[in-house]
Amino acid sequence: MKILRSCIFPFAHPRIDQGELHKRYEQLQAKYEHTRLEKMMLVSLSDTISKSNLPLDDRTGLVISTTKGNIDVLEEDSNFLESRAYLAELGNHLQKFFGFKDNPIIVSNACVSGILAIAVAKRLIRQGKYDRVFVVAGDMVTQFILSGFNAFQALSLEPCRPYCNSRTGINIGEVAASVLVTNNPGELTHESVQIIGEASCNDANHISVHPAPVKAYLDV
Repeated sequence: MKILRSCIFPFAHPRIDQGELHKRYEQLQAKYEHTRLEKMMLVSLSDTISKSNLPLDDRTGLVISTTKGNIDVLEEDSNFLESRAYLAELGNHLQKFFGFKDNPIIVSNACVSGILAIAVAKRLIRQGKYDRVFVVAGDMVTQFILSGFNAFQALSLEPCRPYCNSRTGINIGEVAASVLVTNNPGELTHESVQIIGEASCNDANHISVHPAPVKAYLDV
């Protein structure tokens, strides 16, 4: 764990080693500069595509999962245009780098973005749109993210203790990861798992939702 100083409190959070990220990104020999999140995703997805040894043809799709995307470009010290914060821009840069034939599908549904992206990939294959789909997901720690969760009083000043009676909150971390979802057993590795089923629903119960008046429940 490392400590990031916010304008209010220092919060415990895991961060990606920037030196290691830069070294891995330099090996990709990109023709132009990418944002930190894009670098994280490029490094991860490049490794997955390389190990799969599969062609990026019209039967191969790309699904991108992220909650906030390039939100850090809106900070005052950013060297990128604010338009880079649009999720479509993130998708365009990843597609352009690897050469996917179709535009990527971007899934941004808060905390469940990652697992929903897997579900979307599975559905695209079952519908016959693709034979395989690469899924890449990523988010990073920024002042914007920390201030938002701190407004909910949800962050812990120390490593979190899930399910513990004395827990004091959550930790916000950053990561990028990628997987291949395919309908061809010949493209699988010994580490592969089967997606047996998936579903999603919205119960409208969240820490950010204000309690409804009791009268509303009585009226219903």
